[in-house]
This record gives sequence, structure tokens and C-alpha cells, in this order.
Amino acid sequence: MKNIYIISDVHGCYKSLLALIEQFPNKQNSKI
Repeated sequence: MKNIYIISDVHGCYKSLLALIEQFPNKQNSKI
């Protein structure tokens, strides 16, 4: 079973979004 993370309401803060994605496990296989 895959973990699914849904991120919303980042208000266009691209750097914050990337920082958040960096914290995810298995991020190299993630789809954005």
C-alpha cells in the first residue's frame, strides 16, 4: 500500500513546498 500525501493551500510559496517535499519518505519515487 502506498502512502499518499496531499498538499494544498501553499499560497504559491514554491520554496516552502520544496522544503516540505524534502521531508517525505520515499520522495524520489513521488509524483508531483
